[in-house]
Order: sequence, then structure tokens, then C-alpha cells
Amino acid sequence: MNGNECWVGPFDPGVQAAASKLTLCNFYRPNDEYPEFLSTVAEIERVPLETVLPWPGSSDPLSRAVVTFCSPTRGIVTANQGLELPWWTADWVGAKISKVPLTSDYRHDVKAMLAADPNAGLYYICNPNNPTGTNTPLEDIEWLLSNKPAGSIVLVDEAYIHFSNAKPASYLVAQGKDVLVLRTFSKLFGMASMRMGISMAPKALHDKMMRYDGRAAVGHAPSAFIGLRDRQLEAAGANRPAQSRNDRRPQRHLRSSRNRGAEAALRGCGMKG
Repeated sequence: MNGNECWVGPFDPGVQAAASKLTLCNFYRPNDEYPEFLSTVAEIERVPLETVLPWPGSSDPLSRAVVTFCSPTRGIVTANQGLELPWWTADWVGAKISKVPLTSDYRHDVKAMLAADPNAGLYYICNPNNPTGTNTPLEDIEWLLSNKPAGSIVLVDEAYIHFSNAKPASYLVAQGKDVLVLRTFSKLFGMASMRMGISMAPKALHDKMMRYDGRAAVGHAPSAFIGLRDRQLEAAGANRPAQSRNDRRPQRHLRSSRNRGAEAALRGCGMKG
């Protein structure tokens, strides 16, 4: 559980869809399902198609963003407690690392984050936060976007959004804000070793991150994503208990059963919950 893996495994429709592609694994992109994959994400998240990119998980675009927007003269600001990966990458590029304590109710303290480094290149918000499982209101993220220095970005890591009723930050991408939103299929979807994730950001931000490579997503993963759209999941999400999006209490367990996150998963799969 050290990697927050999904202990019950992937959804059966995803397994079946992935298994059906094994005979085509000699090809890099069999049947080229990326257009359907990307258009499905864009439709559900209500963002322009050009703002969505696939990745082998979300670790690559996270570290890539740090390398792109941070430097010895422009640091990174994160919460403390928080995910360690951006700290490691920032240390590698020689960027200043500012770790700001969470508020008493475990939100990211965005005003303190800005004060900690008013000239940072990247402000990192994991929402819900890892490891506390608590939500930071989107109003706080909007404030940070409105007050951050020019040329910097706000990165919202939504690896655990499907375990929460919190509203996703993708609408900020649609508004053209300096924001990068990350998602992964490693957690609720149980696809950690398949390495599939997405990023959503204005095209200009994505272009800065590409440099000599980019768009290096796993060839067969979209088939598993499409398989997850199976209608079996709709029934699984019917009994999800209600939870206030403003409930920021630390969560001892990010979920108690497969069904607990299914309704939110439907949104990410392109289905109605």
C-alpha cells in the first residue's frame, strides 16, 4: 500500500478490453484509439480537445512541469505534508523548494504558499491531498491563479479526485488559465503498472513541456479506458454515499470498497453517473 495502489484490482471491463489487445501488442498504436480517447476526455471534462494529452501515468508530466517551469532562479512551492516527487525533481534542477504547512483544517494555505516564494515558477496543489485525503476549495486555487507571478503556473494534481465529491479543476483549463491539471488511471481504476494518465492545460503550456519528446503514452492503454465505459459501472455507482465537497476532515481510508468511488469514476470514463 506504500504506493496507494488499488488493492482490489482493475474493473473487469477494463481487464477484458486490455486482454483483447494482447494479440496486437507487436504494434505501437494498434487501431489508433487515441482520437476517441482524447475526445472522450475533452467531452466529459468540457475542455477543448487541444488541451488534453495522454501520458504513461501522471509522474512524467508532473516532473516534466517542474523541469520546465522551475530553475535555480524560480522555485517550487508545495504543501507540507505532500507528495515527495516534485521535491525530488526540483532538487535535481537546483530549484528552491518551499514547503508550506497545511491549514488547521488541512487545506493548502494558498496565501502562505504565495508569500513563501512570490517569484516561484510552479505552485503545486494535490487535490485531494496526498497523504491527508483532504480537499482544497477551488476558490482558493482561483485566488492563487489570480495573484501568482507572471510566467508561473499552478499545477493541480487530481490523482485522487475519483475518491472525492470535490469539483475538478478542469474548468480552469477551459478558461485558459495558467493551470496544469493531472489525472491518473493508477488509483481507483487499478491500472498502476499499465501506466496511463492525462494532463489538461492550455496548449501553450503543453508546448513548453514538449521540448525534444513528449506524447509518449502507452499504446494499448486507451483500449482499457474505453473498456471502462461499459455500462456495468453505472450500476456500481448507484449506491455511492453522499459526501460534502467541503468536508476536509482527514480520511483514514481513501475508499472502503470498489463501489465507493464508482460514481465519480463514471465521469472520468465518459458515462453518466
